[in-house]
Amino acid sequence: MAKIPFDPSLQIFSEYRSCLSRLCFLTQSMTFKPSLRSSHIQEMMEAWESFEVWTNEIWFTMYKLSNGNEVVLNVLIPLMIMLVVYWSVSAFFTLVDISGKPHFIIKFKIPDPMTTKYPRITETKFQEVATQVLFNQTVIAIPVIYTCYILKSYMGYDQEIRLPKIHVFVLHFIAQILSEEVFFYYSHRILHHPRLYKRFHKKHHEWKSPVGVSAIYCHPVEHVLSNVFPTFLGSVIFGTHVVSLYGWLIFATAYGVIVHSGYHLPLTPTPEFHHYHHLKFNENFGVAGILDWLHGTDKEFRQSEAFKRNVVLVSLTPLSEQCGKKLKKL
Repeated sequence: MAKIPFDPSLQIFSEYRSCLSRLCFLTQSMTFKPSLRSSHIQEMMEAWESFEVWTNEIWFTMYKLSNGNEVVLNVLIPLMIMLVVYWSVSAFFTLVDISGKPHFIIKFKIPDPMTTKYPRITETKFQEVATQVLFNQTVIAIPVIYTCYILKSYMGYDQEIRLPKIHVFVLHFIAQILSEEVFFYYSHRILHHPRLYKRFHKKHHEWKSPVGVSAIYCHPVEHVLSNVFPTFLGSVIFGTHVVSLYGWLIFATAYGVIVHSGYHLPLTPTPEFHHYHHLKFNENFGVAGILDWLHGTDKEFRQSEAFKRNVVLVSLTPLSEQCGKKLKKL
């Protein structure tokens, strides 16, 4: 990568607040006052340009701090992102699982006959899970992430200093979701083969009612095949900008914890799909549900009460109450 041609502004965060406030105000004005839409379009474009400038300055700062070292940018920062996001989100759910509080969160727990009491995870079990997870995230993941970086360098990728435009970022994000769906679905389904399940995948399925911190509690071989490679191969194949990878890792890591949490909270990814997999074992092997629909591995799920709840919750009323107090058909 080339050297940064200029220093980032010392007013980065104040500029961010300013342009974000402008975007929010203009969006609200266009929503509630349709007559003002045309007059605000230019202002909104200018606010968006300011936001792009801010994001570029943040990226330039990161780039300078790393001295443009590609191993730092492509291996160490992705590793740190996954560690910070995983343990931050897991800590929240673990506190809830151990304490059974607050009630506001508890009421969003998925109806599950396998777990009706708190704590959902004991201190001893947490230590066991945390040890395996940290081993997977460091000793196992680092060589795999580095391998993906070497492959990506060999195949070529976007090494521009300036960030890609928003439409490119969105396309990269979609490409990584689809890549994750393909590689995770088939590797996961292969691990359910009788000859492989007992040796490699059974560890993860110790949790018939999973908790957030157990998202990557698994055999190291499974972690490589079904977790690390599917997450990074999209970036390798499509040659995405490293910041596109960062955004994807933040989402994918948080998503993995949330769908294992057992709580269907407002405005978060629905955990119903993967939770059903842990309950039923031979349904819902994928992430997005596309290949499960194509291969017919979601037929029982589509007939269940859980399927009715498999949407993003946009109210403060739990879907278990909206769809019925009890899970009638698992």
